[in-house]
Amino acid sequence: MIRKANINDIPRIMEITRETVKYMNLEDNCQWDDNYPLESDFQKDILADTLYVYEKNGEVNAFVCISFEQAPEYEALDWSRKEGYMVIHRMAVSYKNRKNGIGTKLMEHAEKVARNSSSGCLRTDTFCLNSAMNRLLLSHGYSKAGEVHFDEIPKPFYCYEKILDNRNK
Repeated sequence: MIRKANINDIPRIMEITRETVKYMNLEDNCQWDDNYPLESDFQKDILADTLYVYEKNGEVNAFVCISFEQAPEYEALDWSRKEGYMVIHRMAVSYKNRKNGIGTKLMEHAEKVARNSSSGCLRTDTFCLNSAMNRLLLSHGYSKAGEVHFDEIPKPFYCYEKILDNRNK
């Protein structure tokens, strides 16, 4: 079941985050580290009502933030839509629950949230070396919209979008 996250979910979310960082490091993926994402990022998401968790048998197994906020670096890209979009941030599935379709459920939920908010498009980014997320996005019909660079990370992040309706650009 996917539900809105609450403050009691933070310890498990941080556990999944630390686990994700560990496995990202093993794959030379420096997208997340000890400085991002922080507990305060998830607390802000919860206060903004934008953080969702996937829960099974009373345990949180994954999370995703779906909001209207985008990184300032996105402004440089030539997106299909100039308005009417939502953005996927901070998504992770616990390692023991990967390859069980949870990522797909979170992506489908993001589309549902966007459609319910009258957004006709979803945007996101992921590190160029995050092969799992790059595959997931492409398998769900996302198109590459360009690349951005963040802070001191030497390699690019790939930006993706998915059009959800037939409105004019």
